[in-house]
Amino acid sequence: MVSRIHTFAIVALVVVSACQENENKTVEFFLENPEVRAETLAECEVSDGATLDANCNNALEAEMRSSEAETRKKNLSDMNTLFGD
Repeated sequence: MVSRIHTFAIVALVVVSACQENENKTVEFFLENPEVRAETLAECEVSDGATLDANCNNALEAEMRSSEAETRKKNLSDMNTLFGD
Protein backbone atom coordinates (compact mmCIF):
# COMPACT_ATOMS: atom_id res chain seq x y z
CA MET A 1 0.00 0.00 0.00
CA VAL A 2 2.77 2.43 0.91
CA SER A 3 4.65 1.73 -2.34
CA ARG A 4 1.48 2.51 -4.31
CA ILE A 5 1.21 5.87 -2.56
CA HIS A 6 4.87 6.62 -3.30
CA THR A 7 4.40 5.60 -6.93
CA PHE A 8 1.32 7.81 -7.23
CA ALA A 9 3.17 10.73 -5.65
CA ILE A 10 6.09 10.37 -8.05
CA VAL A 11 3.79 10.15 -11.07
CA ALA A 12 1.88 13.22 -9.87
CA LEU A 13 5.13 15.19 -9.52
CA VAL A 14 6.22 14.22 -13.01
CA VAL A 15 2.88 15.29 -14.48
CA VAL A 16 2.94 18.63 -12.65
CA SER A 17 6.52 19.25 -13.78
CA ALA A 18 5.62 18.53 -17.39
CA CYS A 19 2.67 20.92 -17.23
CA GLN A 20 4.84 23.73 -15.90
CA GLU A 21 7.16 23.46 -18.92
CA ASN A 22 4.24 24.34 -21.19
CA GLU A 23 2.85 27.21 -19.17
CA ASN A 24 0.70 29.63 -21.11
CA LYS A 25 2.35 32.88 -22.06
CA THR A 26 0.41 36.12 -22.43
CA VAL A 27 -0.03 38.25 -25.54
CA GLU A 28 2.11 40.89 -23.85
CA PHE A 29 4.90 38.34 -23.36
CA PHE A 30 4.83 37.50 -27.06
CA LEU A 31 4.80 41.21 -27.98
CA GLU A 32 7.93 41.74 -25.88
CA ASN A 33 9.66 38.57 -27.16
CA PRO A 34 9.41 38.43 -30.96
CA GLU A 35 11.91 35.55 -31.21
CA VAL A 36 9.81 33.35 -28.93
CA ARG A 37 6.69 34.47 -30.82
CA ALA A 38 8.23 33.38 -34.13
CA GLU A 39 9.31 30.02 -32.69
CA THR A 40 5.86 29.43 -31.21
CA LEU A 41 4.10 30.34 -34.45
CA ALA A 42 6.38 27.96 -36.38
CA GLU A 43 5.51 25.15 -33.96
CA CYS A 44 1.82 26.00 -34.21
CA GLU A 45 1.89 25.68 -38.00
CA VAL A 46 2.66 21.97 -37.73
CA SER A 47 0.53 21.27 -34.65
CA ASP A 48 -2.80 19.49 -35.03
CA GLY A 49 -4.40 21.20 -32.03
CA ALA A 50 -3.02 24.70 -32.64
CA THR A 51 -6.45 26.37 -32.63
CA LEU A 52 -7.06 25.02 -29.14
CA ASP A 53 -3.63 25.95 -27.76
CA ALA A 54 -3.52 29.15 -25.71
CA ASN A 55 0.10 29.87 -26.63
CA CYS A 56 -0.68 29.55 -30.35
CA ASN A 57 -3.64 31.90 -30.00
CA ASN A 58 -1.69 34.40 -27.89
CA ALA A 59 1.30 34.35 -30.24
CA LEU A 60 -0.99 34.91 -33.22
CA GLU A 61 -2.76 37.79 -31.47
CA ALA A 62 0.63 39.35 -30.66
CA GLU A 63 1.72 38.93 -34.28
CA MET A 64 -1.41 40.69 -35.51
CA ARG A 65 -0.97 43.54 -33.01
CA SER A 66 2.69 43.89 -33.92
CA SER A 67 1.88 43.98 -37.63
CA GLU A 68 -0.83 46.57 -37.07
CA ALA A 69 1.55 48.74 -35.05
CA GLU A 70 4.23 48.52 -37.76
CA THR A 71 1.66 49.46 -40.41
CA ARG A 72 0.53 52.48 -38.38
CA LYS A 73 4.16 53.61 -37.90
CA LYS A 74 4.85 53.28 -41.62
CA ASN A 75 1.68 55.15 -42.54
CA LEU A 76 2.54 57.94 -40.12
CA SER A 77 6.06 58.15 -41.50
CA ASP A 78 4.69 58.28 -45.05
CA MET A 79 2.25 61.03 -44.09
CA ASN A 80 5.01 63.04 -42.42
CA THR A 81 7.12 62.68 -45.56
CA LEU A 82 4.26 63.93 -47.73
CA PHE A 83 2.81 66.63 -45.54
CA GLY A 84 5.59 67.42 -43.08
CA ASP A 85 5.39 67.43 -39.29
